Amino acid sequence: MSTNNNHTARVLSEFTVEGFDGVTWVKSSASTPGTLDDSVALAKLPDGDIALADTKTGAALTFNPGELAAWIEGAKNGEFDHLI
Repeated sequence: MSTNNNHTARVLSEFTVEGFDGVTWVKSSASTPGTLDDSVALAKLPDGDIALADTKTGAALTFNPGELAAWIEGAKNGEFDHLI
């Protein structure tokens, strides 16, 4: 399901979330560079799950790959466009 469309997520080396030590957080290349004020960050966890965090608050949720893949597919299909 992975597609390379020449976009590269930005690594957030300065971003940490309590309870998620030693993971690398990334944010979308479409979000504002150089700031954590308006971003959603993702990190691959050692058990294979994916954490999704609000960079403003540090609040995070975890999803298994299938759950996140289903959500991403829905987003690509425009199923959530009415929320923005």
